Amino acid sequence: MIALKEKTIIFVEVKGCRTGQFGHPTGRVDRRKRQNLIGAAEKFIIEKNITDSDFRFDLITFLGGNLEYYRDAFPGNEE
Repeated sequence: MIALKEKTIIFVEVKGCRTGQFGHPTGRVDRRKRQNLIGAAEKFIIEKNITDSDFRFDLITFLGGNLEYYRDAFPGNEE
């Protein structure tokens, strides 16, 4: 999901599961997944020729019936 708040583009990853049997959904946003998200965000910014906005990566998780929101879940410059 991509959202815009004022001059900040927010790339939001959503992960969920019914039970915690295999761990918390945040565990599924590993280094490889973060790198893929960063690459997709960079492509989006280039394709849309965005030059005057900040951006960040947020995460929304669902575990059972609980919703959690992580603002600035990870930096946009992982290698």
